[in-house]
Amino acid sequence: SSDVCSSDLLGARAMDCPIIAHEKITEAFRSRPSSVKTQGEDTGADWESLPGIGTVRWSPPEISFTGKMAIQWNDTPVFIESHDGPCNGACWAIIPSEQVVFVGDLITKNQPLFFSGANLADWLTSIQILQERYPKFKVIAGRGGVASANDIAHTAEVITFVQTEIAKSGPKQNTNDLADKLTQSVLSMYTVSNKNKKQYELRLQYGLKQYI
Repeated sequence: SSDVCSSDLLGARAMDCPIIAHEKITEAFRSRPSSVKTQGEDTGADWESLPGIGTVRWSPPEISFTGKMAIQWNDTPVFIESHDGPCNGACWAIIPSEQVVFVGDLITKNQPLFFSGANLADWLTSIQILQERYPKFKVIAGRGGVASANDIAHTAEVITFVQTEIAKSGPKQNTNDLADKLTQSVLSMYTVSNKNKKQYELRLQYGLKQYI
C-alpha cells in the first residue's frame, strides 16, 4: 500500500510546481479514480481533523524515478532517494551542501507512526542507513520538525517493539485484539496530550489492523 505516502499529495494541487514521486506512488495512481471523498473511515490522519473538506481531486506526480535523482536548479543540488519502510515509495530529500535531510514519515517526532502501509524490516534498515550515512546531518521529520538522535532511536525502539510483539503472537491471535493491545502499548511510549489522544489511538488502531 502507498496510501500514507500518497495522501501527502492531497494539498499539492494548490502549489504551483511539478510533483515528483517514486515510481511506486505513480503506479498506485494509475489504478485510482481522479478524486476521493474525504468522508469515510477514521484513520487518525491529520487532515481528517480539518473541517469543510469534501471531495478532493488527486494531483498525480508529473515526474517519477526509481532509485535516486538529482534536482540541479543552481549550485546547490537536491537529491531525492528511495528508502522504503513507512510505505512503498517513501523518499528522502537530501541537501548535502547544507547537511540537511528531509525523511518524511520515516520519523514522526512526538507522535505515533503510521503503520498501515509499512514494511517494518525495511523501516529499520532505512533508519540504520540514516544513522550511518548522515550522522552529522540535520534530520527533518515529516511531522514534528527537527529530529534528534534520541528521536530517531526512539522510532527504531517503537518499530522493534511492534515487530517483536507481532512475531510473538500465535497464528490464532485475533487481529483486532492484537491491534487494540498494541495500540495502548505503543501509545504509552509517547507523551500524548488529551487533545490528541483520540486521534493517535485511531491512527494506531487503523494502521496496526491494516498491517497485521
